[in-house]
Parts: sequence; C-alpha cells; structure tokens
Amino acid sequence: HKNRDNIQSMLKEKGITTTIYYPIPMHMQPAYKNYKYKNMHLPNSEILAKEVLSLPIFPDMKTKDQDYIISNLLDIL
Repeated sequence: HKNRDNIQSMLKEKGITTTIYYPIPMHMQPAYKNYKYKNMHLPNSEILAKEVLSLPIFPDMKTKDQDYIISNLLDIL
C-alpha cells in the first residue's frame, strides 16, 4: 500500500504488530553488488519493497484475533 508507514503506525496503536521483511529489493541487496543486477532497474520489485506489509499470521492464531486484525485494517483502509 502506498501509505504503508501510516497503516503500520495505526495498526501498532491497536496492538497489531506488522513487519517489513524486505525493505530493499533483492537486486539491490549487498549480496548482489558484484552481479549484473546491481544497476538494473526492476520497477515492480522496487515498488513492492516500498509498499508490502506483512500482517501477523501463525498456525495457532485464534479466530477472534484474526477478526480483530481484519476489522482494524478495514477501518484504516
């Protein structure tokens, strides 16, 4: 989402922890600095790195917790 940082902040206020796992696109990671991808422009990867937000999810998550996350996210959006 284009307003990822605001959404993340508002969810945090509600006690909902979110994560940004890949803030730097793979082709721009230090591990790839010696490869031809270094100067490559991959617009979709670059946009996603700025907009993707990971919501809490785990096998034992209770339905009421899922509902809480969903309803708060919908209210924010």
